This record gives sequence, structure tokens and C-alpha cells, in this order.
Amino acid sequence: GPGVAWARIFNGQKSDGVWDTASAVKNETLARCSDVRNIDTVTQNVKIGGCELEPGEHVLVVYVEDDLGRDDGMFPYVIDLMLPAEFTNHFTRYPEVIGDPTPDGFTLRFTANAMSGLLWAAVLGPDDPVRDVAYIMS
Repeated sequence: GPGVAWARIFNGQKSDGVWDTASAVKNETLARCSDVRNIDTVTQNVKIGGCELEPGEHVLVVYVEDDLGRDDGMFPYVIDLMLPAEFTNHFTRYPEVIGDPTPDGFTLRFTANAMSGLLWAAVLGPDDPVRDVAYIMS
């Protein structure tokens, strides 16, 4: 049936534990940015924007309940987010392989924050050692 979903980003980290109740998640005053929406289908796509987050530790908290407002929905789902101190670009949509890979290659889709820049990617085999960023960029 219909319900309501809250998705909010707060300063701090999951271990702070202050987002463990429905009422804490519903309280927008501490949120850096958020989205609240009525839901009427099982699968939801939510884009949270306009956050202007400072580098450091943040948490994404998601909570859903029915439309009766009794604070009896799923226990809030909390994810730690670390925004690096220095970056010139970042993914707003993480890379994903589109379609089936072939021996000749594959198509990669992503969205970057900046309109121009460079992308480095490497395809490594299962027996290749894990490489660092400097190796991939060489």
C-alpha cells in the first residue's frame, strides 16, 4: 500500500547513534539535505541534491513507513558517507557496465560532477595484483 519515505543526510557518522528512531529521522532541523516523498510502488529512485556538503563525515539515513504516521516503519537504514577533503571531480552516478561485456570490450556509464575532465579505467584479471591509483593513471 501507500507510504512515506524519508532520505536525509546529516553531519556525523553511523556510530553516533542519534538517528536510531523514526522521530529523529523525521526531524529535518539537523539535516544537511533531504527528500521526503509519498511512495506507491515498491522500487523507488531518490535523488538528493543541493546539499553543499563540507568535506568530512556524513550519514545518509533512510526510513519508510505506511501513510498512517505511527513511527512504526522499518528501523532507519544508516550509511556512513565520507566526503574527501580534496577532490576536483567526483561521481554523481557510479560507473556501471551497460549490456553484456564481450572479449572486445564493454560500455561503461557514469555521471561526473564536473562537465569536463579525465577518466582512467583499468581492466584487471582475477590473478592480477590490486593496483593503486598511480598505476591506473600511468
